[in-house]
Amino acid sequence: MAGKVEANSPRWTTVSDSPHDHEREALAFLRRRLYDREPYRVWSNFEFTAPSGALYEVDALAITDNGVHLIEIKSHPGAIGGDGST
Repeated sequence: MAGKVEANSPRWTTVSDSPHDHEREALAFLRRRLYDREPYRVWSNFEFTAPSGALYEVDALAITDNGVHLIEIKSHPGAIGGDGST
């Protein structure tokens, strides 16, 4: 039973709000498509520091029944083309 997971659901944790419209829209798109049941969980917009001291930003980390998914959101207006090697 698929259903929209509300932003205030315990299955969705927003660590910080995105300042970018395209990221907010993409995260809302993701929420609408998540199952509202175990084991689904998402954490969005957080940072972590690697042992080297480098700071990394994560748009979304999702736990689903088929694995853990690191989601990077990008925006590119227009067309993207290519083939199997480009």
